Amino acid sequence: MFELRLMCPQERVEALSDALQELQALSVAVEDADAGSADEHALFGEPGMPAPQGGWPR
Repeated sequence: MFELRLMCPQERVEALSDALQELQALSVAVEDADAGSADEHALFGEPGMPAPQGGWPR
């Protein structure tokens, strides 16, 4: 068993995840490629703030 890490634009994440599952991947996880950096984006807004976009840019 091995782990494969890919970086792709937000608009292709669902198609890539579906393709990996069709190839019988045991699991597919989506994470923020910029986590821990100044470019990190939150997916959940703070109370009273507008909701952020629906996914990470990459």
